Amino acid sequence: MKNRYYINPLTGEKRVLYVHPIERKAAEDYASLTEPEIVWYTTTRFINCVRDGGLISYYYNGYAEHVQDLVRSLDILGAMDAKTMVLKINALFGAEVPKTAEAINDAILLWPDTPAYKMTEENGQAELAAATDVEQRLNVFTLRHGIGSAQ
Repeated sequence: MKNRYYINPLTGEKRVLYVHPIERKAAEDYASLTEPEIVWYTTTRFINCVRDGGLISYYYNGYAEHVQDLVRSLDILGAMDAKTMVLKINALFGAEVPKTAEAINDAILLWPDTPAYKMTEENGQAELAAATDVEQRLNVFTLRHGIGSAQ
């Protein structure tokens, strides 16, 4: 995984953005992650996506290829509200969540004006509360497993 950079628009200064070692490992070989690392990786993607664009962004940003690991991770953390939300979104896709971002986005494009899609738009505060709960649970988990902080 190459370094990511931030360029200050006022000064032009280029800074390397910190990439957590688990993020780097996941990008290089997801299958090599240990169970605690999978919990950290999948739930931090969940937290960041919910805070940035809502739970649906977890799917259209391409993280859904690991959605079954996310569901298991939420179980491990005991984050049942978040798990319920993820399972409701999964159900919108039918029998199985598509594996590619393109197929996911194609499916989502078919949702507007349906009651199911409106549910995804109206859940913002509940999703944020669930993400905060997951983050708190993840902080305890990461300390117990010695893998660093949630964010």
